[in-house]
Amino acid sequence: MYRKSISRNVALSILIVSLSVAGLVTSRVAAGSAGASPATAANRDVLLQGATGCWPLDIVLLVDQSASMFAIERPNDRDGYRFDAAQEILNQLMVNRVDQCPKVVHRLGLITFGNSAVVHLPLVHIELSVADDMEQWSAEYRAAIADAEKDRTQQATDFRVAFEAAQQLLSQAPPMADPPDVGARRQLVVLLTDGNPDLGTGSVDQYMCDLVDYLKGPTWDNYSIWLLALNASGGPYLDNKAGCGGATIRSNWLDVLQKRNGRLLTAPYNEQTVPAYIGDVVRAAFGQAGIPIQCGETFYIDPYVQEVRFTFYRRKTDTNLAVSLSLLDAAASQPVYQITNQKTDVPAPDDMTLTNYTSVPYKEEYVFAQPRPGAWRFDVQGLSQDECQRRIEARVSQQLAAVMIQPQGVLAQYPEPPYYDLAQPIPFVVQLRTSDGTPIGQEADYPLLVKLTWTPPSGAATLPDGGPLQAIEMQADPNVVGQWNSRDVPVLTPEEGAYQVNIVGTTLRGDRSSEYTLFSQTASFTARQLERLNFVIESPKADEILPCNSVSQGALVSRPVPVVVRLLDSARTAINGANFIASDQLDQVFQVKLMDGGASVLDTIPLKLDQANNVFQGTLLESSQEIVGCGKASVEVSFTGELDSNQVVMPVKVARVSFERARSEGVMVKIVSPEPGKGYLLHPDILSALPGGERVQAVPLELQLTDLSGNQLNPSELSAGAIEALYQVRLVRPGDLLSESLRLTAVERPEGVALVASGGLSVTAPGAYSFEIEPQMSAFKAGYIPAEEKALVVSFERFDTVLTTPLYWMLALIVVALIVAGVLMNIVWNLLTRPLGELQFATYNGTALHTEYLNRNIRRTFRAIYKAENPTRQALRLSRIVVKRTKPDVEKGGRAIRLDAYDEDNQLLFTGTLHSGDSQEGLGGDVWVKYE
Repeated sequence: MYRKSISRNVALSILIVSLSVAGLVTSRVAAGSAGASPATAANRDVLLQGATGCWPLDIVLLVDQSASMFAIERPNDRDGYRFDAAQEILNQLMVNRVDQCPKVVHRLGLITFGNSAVVHLPLVHIELSVADDMEQWSAEYRAAIADAEKDRTQQATDFRVAFEAAQQLLSQAPPMADPPDVGARRQLVVLLTDGNPDLGTGSVDQYMCDLVDYLKGPTWDNYSIWLLALNASGGPYLDNKAGCGGATIRSNWLDVLQKRNGRLLTAPYNEQTVPAYIGDVVRAAFGQAGIPIQCGETFYIDPYVQEVRFTFYRRKTDTNLAVSLSLLDAAASQPVYQITNQKTDVPAPDDMTLTNYTSVPYKEEYVFAQPRPGAWRFDVQGLSQDECQRRIEARVSQQLAAVMIQPQGVLAQYPEPPYYDLAQPIPFVVQLRTSDGTPIGQEADYPLLVKLTWTPPSGAATLPDGGPLQAIEMQADPNVVGQWNSRDVPVLTPEEGAYQVNIVGTTLRGDRSSEYTLFSQTASFTARQLERLNFVIESPKADEILPCNSVSQGALVSRPVPVVVRLLDSARTAINGANFIASDQLDQVFQVKLMDGGASVLDTIPLKLDQANNVFQGTLLESSQEIVGCGKASVEVSFTGELDSNQVVMPVKVARVSFERARSEGVMVKIVSPEPGKGYLLHPDILSALPGGERVQAVPLELQLTDLSGNQLNPSELSAGAIEALYQVRLVRPGDLLSESLRLTAVERPEGVALVASGGLSVTAPGAYSFEIEPQMSAFKAGYIPAEEKALVVSFERFDTVLTTPLYWMLALIVVALIVAGVLMNIVWNLLTRPLGELQFATYNGTALHTEYLNRNIRRTFRAIYKAENPTRQALRLSRIVVKRTKPDVEKGGRAIRLDAYDEDNQLLFTGTLHSGDSQEGLGGDVWVKYE
């Protein structure tokens, strides 16, 4: 019920504006007749003389209730929009009766069909008054529509029984005594189906041949036929070549509808389809007053017209009539566009084109989509003005709707000033659209003034604090075509209950003579005391530039667009949507559309709930390989689920983020060095491995950037900023996860600019290494994208030989150091422990035998004395001499030693103290010694 109320509110907004603007005149002149039929003459008089523009309508709605429409698997109208159509037509007829045409009585019939036809509303009379409450007055009919939807007994699809039941209902209806100052009663049949007949037996093509013949036959000459094909499964249901004569079902229907002045609509299956289509149908049927034309004289087309259709009716005797249509300049004197008998005399302005020209024996017709407003002239050379006047008509399709985008549904109440959430004010937002949903922008020469007024539930003329309820002048949004908002004026909700909103648009007429009301419509929303929920689009970000494509196996492919949405409470805290959303299908409550810069929908997906992270997420264009939608783009997220209305409200149910998808050329990385698997010496030579001079050599990294064809690119042309920011480079030792962050620099090479770096000065152990080269997407200039989105890994080895191993040289140094230390210790020991001076050995007769200097080892003295060639060997006959320092006597001073001499048998011969200058005899063999 929540979805249906939203759909009907939107549709009601569309219908009110539809009934306020100029519509499409459906009068026709009989081909080849000298005069016009009474009905045609009456309609043309209304067209040319500006009558009231009220036409009583008989509308019969044929609703397909076969099994395919509500099947459990792949239903073609899963949301029941076809019964919304009955509600919408009932709404539109009531509003037209009350607000615009109180003298007319409309009639509405509802027939469901499958195997057979069932009449639920037998042309009920719509004749309520201004004093009647619409909901109460129509409750009985709405209940009948609801009951019709519950009938699930039909299986097959037989269009013939439905149309026969409709024709019987219309032909047997009692004639109505319509007032003389309104147009002739119009009768039309609207079919809502999933497109294909299904009787279970017989030939479909023969069935369609019989159906086409029946509907084009004289039985249906007085009725119009319209068709809305609903098919949520999206199959080629109308393009099935099972129709009459091997044609498609679509072709058969178009043949019928052209004959019966109707249209076929196959819009996307969403909540706007039925309201937009029904708006087309009823606007055409209401036929508001068209443009009064005088042959050969200037007339004016008002601005914001969706379509204008000029028709000249020929006779068989007309041969050389020149029919011309001109758009005039501002002075209404010279044509700025002119066409004569399909030949363009003056080319059209850039912003206007002739969308269709038809010339058949009985008429000539020009159709312009969004014609330029201003002065026009229709002229036929060769006819008198009176005769010309009887042959022409202009039908205008204004079809402008102002749809209130927000607020919608239920808002939170703020009973205290300023009566809105200061942290999250909600402006009024209105979208101006044509009946097919196309946004309508501003005409530069015809400013559009949109004003909005609102009334609280109590009907009070002031706020609770006495402040005034002022009309709000809406402002055009420069970033969204056709969207208007109240900017700094938020929606106020001081009271609990239903608020009524009136939206009025005015602009200048085509001749600039006066202003006129382009549309006037109402909408509503409700306020309650509820917790307020909101959601934010976390990805993509506003104004972000994302690549439109990526690279796969050396080729450019489409790049998906990830979408992340987070649900927030009024404190902007992330919450679990499962606690507040009244739906078991949480993966369907957020719908996302990706649109290009022209607002064309490229993809639509639901978001899935990731409860672990409290986000809804999905990926657009996930299955697309074709590169589409590059350039300006936007993501529109709509909350389509149902909330627990007893706890929460979501004031804003639609959010949009604009960003850019840049088409990018792929950038490849070509590794010049190191070569994969190559080994590098840690220490390049023996000297670099020696302690104290130890140094390792860095491993060089050099890379070139190329396009997908291998042509080298200049990094400076690819970078959005610093060249070194294009890639993040690390040298990694996988065994212990040690790494170094490196900085790339640009170097000019003969073949082009290369990016170089070197590493390994702080991570120096031998073993397996790799360079990890990771592209930084944000560093690339728009138009370029790295082919490798993950880090590119280049592996290599670092090692040492025996002679370049620092450990080897460290051990060698230790050994040498120990030897040198021993020598030095020995020298020091001798310096510190041996006496200084000299010992002189001589015979009694004064013959010198040997002199020993006491700064050397005494044992050397002994060895020197007893060398075989020493002439004093026999005289000394000593085995050893021990000399030690001793403290001299105070009286003598100088230096003193203690001397011990041993004979050959190692017996002590002498011991005593010698001072410098002393001599001692008796060392044996008549030898004396003197200490100097």
